[in-house]
Amino acid sequence: SAPAWMKTTNSLFGGEFHHGNNYQQAYALYFVKFIQAYQSEGISIDAICLQNEPKHSDNSYPTMKLSWEAERDIIKNYLGPAFNQHSINTKIIIYDHNWDDTGYAGNILSDGGAAQYIRGSAWHCYGGRHDTCGGFHNQHPDKDIYFTECSGGDWAPGFNVVWGVRILSIGQTRNWAKTVMYWNIALDDNHGPKVGVGGCNNCNGVITVHGNGDTTKNTEYYIIGHMSKFVFPEAVRLDTPAFGWDDVHSVAFQNNDGSVAIVVLNPRNDRDQTFYIDIDGQHYQYTLPRESVATFVYRN
Repeated sequence: SAPAWMKTTNSLFGGEFHHGNNYQQAYALYFVKFIQAYQSEGISIDAICLQNEPKHSDNSYPTMKLSWEAERDIIKNYLGPAFNQHSINTKIIIYDHNWDDTGYAGNILSDGGAAQYIRGSAWHCYGGRHDTCGGFHNQHPDKDIYFTECSGGDWAPGFNVVWGVRILSIGQTRNWAKTVMYWNIALDDNHGPKVGVGGCNNCNGVITVHGNGDTTKNTEYYIIGHMSKFVFPEAVRLDTPAFGWDDVHSVAFQNNDGSVAIVVLNPRNDRDQTFYIDIDGQHYQYTLPRESVATFVYRN
């Protein structure tokens, strides 16, 4: 949420961003000061979104509606020029909401005055099709795609593995996402702490921190590990074949050190699946158990 005084509710909970150029200018300056404050402590802010889930308002926890018109105008008239004025290189990313609405980001990018300052768009998993970003990339190939939020929860581990790898780790990167992020990184035994009483009541962190200080690594920890342990910053995704929905799913990356990491999922809950990897004239065969994922690293 923006500061309460910038909102129609005068509260961090619910409401909309106030109309008016004075509020837009103040909000842009707020981001400048925020980035500068962190920089003074030696922390560089890589990217910002103006608002998390800008189409959502709920009076039980911090949220805020921000129309695409307002987001466009803030970036075009205030935030972009302010970043230039203060030599700030932090990326500006728009939207940061679900796959089910491409119009919000598309409308903003159709304005050249705003688009010149925008690095890309951010997406969440709570509505729409997971392949939406691929189509959006085709419409705006000069802008990056970032997947910035999905939650794990108290559901069957096998389902979490299959869904998280098929839809997010593999599904998003095959549809041009440069990031795959889970929310939250760490929660307690009661799925908290929270600000307010609303929001998800059965979501897990990637790690659960227990009252005695012990930690539990949840399913999402290992899902992320199949990528983050083997796919390094600046890696480039390679083309791999796509098969049926219940067949093996895969994505491959070439790292800067020349190694190739290949993540493969067997989504079926009824049988193992055998597949083959052909790379640099070498032929490999592997049988992957049901509802499981494996990462293969090839070094020439």
